[in-house]
Parts: sequence; C-alpha cells; structure tokens
Amino acid sequence: MKTQQPTKAEHRRMEVIKDLGCLLCKLDMGDMRHYTPCDVHHVTDGFRRLGHAFTFGACPFVHHRAKVYGSVDGWGVEEKYGMTQRDMVRLQDRLVAESEDNTVGAKVRAAMSEG
Repeated sequence: MKTQQPTKAEHRRMEVIKDLGCLLCKLDMGDMRHYTPCDVHHVTDGFRRLGHAFTFGACPFVHHRAKVYGSVDGWGVEEKYGMTQRDMVRLQDRLVAESEDNTVGAKVRAAMSEG
C-alpha cells in the first residue's frame, strides 16, 4: 500500500526535523544543539510505516543502516539509548515545538523592535 501524502502540518514538521538534524547524533553528543544533516526516519510497526507524524531525524548512517536491518530498533537503538522509537518521536516533537516557538518568538521580537 502506498503511503499517503503528508498534510501541510506534517510537511512543515518534517522540514523542521531536517533543519534540526539527527536526533541520535544529538543524543550521542549529549548536546541537543549539535547538528548533523539528516533524513526523516518514519517509525514502523513491523515493516509498515505508522504515518508522517511518527518521524524523527536520523543521519544517513543511522537511517540507511536502519533500512538494511528493517528498523532502527533492529540493531539495538533501544538498548543503547534506553528509548523506544515512539519515545524518540516524543522527544523530536518537543524539539520541533521548541524550534517553532523560538522561530515565532524571534519574528515577534523583531517586529516589536522595528515599530
């Protein structure tokens, strides 16, 4: 079955994820400000995607290795990070929300300082 096209909100979320970079590299570095270019990894249940809302940033090394093994969890990510893929989605959601808040906040502050 073909995956549905993302909604505008899901598309925006995936663009922000790409701007934020690889979530697993951030965890490895212990710094949520760390940036490694990333793909958007879709969480799966078996080999079926759960949808565009169930995504997090994974660099090409992580993302393509996951494809070889069938899922990120297929090669020990849960054991390494103590998080399930759904936990990673929740963390990614928080980072996306913070990024959006900072972006909107910056625009509001800039507009206020101009006028």
